[in-house]
Amino acid sequence: MKDRKTNTNSVFICIFGFLLGVLVSSFVSISSFISILIIFVAVFILIVEKVLKKGIEKEVLFLSLLLFSFSLGALRYSIKDFHKPLTPDFTGVVISEPEQKENSTRFVFRADNSERVLISTDLYSSVQYGDRVEISGKLQEPGIIDDSLVGPLITPNILPKMIFTSR
Repeated sequence: MKDRKTNTNSVFICIFGFLLGVLVSSFVSISSFISILIIFVAVFILIVEKVLKKGIEKEVLFLSLLLFSFSLGALRYSIKDFHKPLTPDFTGVVISEPEQKENSTRFVFRADNSERVLISTDLYSSVQYGDRVEISGKLQEPGIIDDSLVGPLITPNILPKMIFTSR
């Protein structure tokens, strides 16, 4: 019965350590190198305990599990933003009918690498549906849409925006 309690406590310590690692990393910057170093320290503590005492005491096991899971949580938090967003090529096709707004013309542009972008250009731009265009400008993430009266927005394909002047 004692072994089952140790297993249950070990699971709770791993979960708590992981969550603590994520929480602490969200407030204090812990680099990936430090997280990996803590993992090696936790494993080293277990190996030294096993070699010196010919067994592993429960307290040392829990401490090693806490350090190991803490560092895994910190490592997970530190690598969360390593993905690189795909930026569109600057040549592609106009895939929507251009809309003339009060100050600009907007249309959806599909780049050669299949990324879609909402483009804003001059009001009297000569761009038409199906035109192959070359654009230049800076991508902007879509802004926050205030939909407090309408409810949550259920549109999965909100496009990044780019503003450019036609040539």
